[in-house]
Amino acid sequence: MTWHDDGSNTFFPSFLYFLPSTPLLLSFAHDTHQPKWTDDGHEEQLQINHLSHFLLCSLFITEMAKVRGARMIIVGSITGNSNTIGGGFVLPLADLGDLSGLQEGCTDPTSMVDGKPFNGAKAYKDSKICNMMTVNELHKRYHKSTGITFSSMYPGCIATTSLFREKRGWFRTLFPLFMKYVTGGFVSEEEAGDRLAQVVADDVTRKSGVYVFCSMLFHPSITSYFCLSFHHR
Repeated sequence: MTWHDDGSNTFFPSFLYFLPSTPLLLSFAHDTHQPKWTDDGHEEQLQINHLSHFLLCSLFITEMAKVRGARMIIVGSITGNSNTIGGGFVLPLADLGDLSGLQEGCTDPTSMVDGKPFNGAKAYKDSKICNMMTVNELHKRYHKSTGITFSSMYPGCIATTSLFREKRGWFRTLFPLFMKYVTGGFVSEEEAGDRLAQVVADDVTRKSGVYVFCSMLFHPSITSYFCLSFHHR
């Protein structure tokens, strides 16, 4: 499989030069918009959020297995987890169905993993389930033989980035306030980066095959990490 527009294939050989001293691979991308198609013919959101991650993991796993203490982490979202408010109560709900759309390659006119009509918000949530399933399968198939730690993590809602650039102005204004003062899920870009760095390096997050949920539950200055088992529809 050759992909042209997401940089995965060109990134891999360039990064290999540094790999002997780099024991981790982070993969994260978010893109929510109306349906578009990549140069490869796939629905763009699925390729950016899931297929590119899958490709990078496939390309790197052999080399990473040679590095002691390697970690392969995909930055996920609570929106794909049906045991969270964002994923279990806010419509539309993520649902991969029978994967018929994915079997067809999610190529025009089939844009959704479940083969149903396109829904931008659901496409994003579905891609996050795919991320979790990828990590779960990597753990089951390769953790024991390679020693690599496979995990997915959620740093919190970074509501002030360009992630929501195609939403209406009122949403871009009110959503960060809602997440900050109502749900408490808001996190700044700097704090999200700190949380990600700690998940990369901390011994408490070394466990493989888990979804790491970051929460300032006990004190605003202390981030607690909960390693949760995967739960999706």
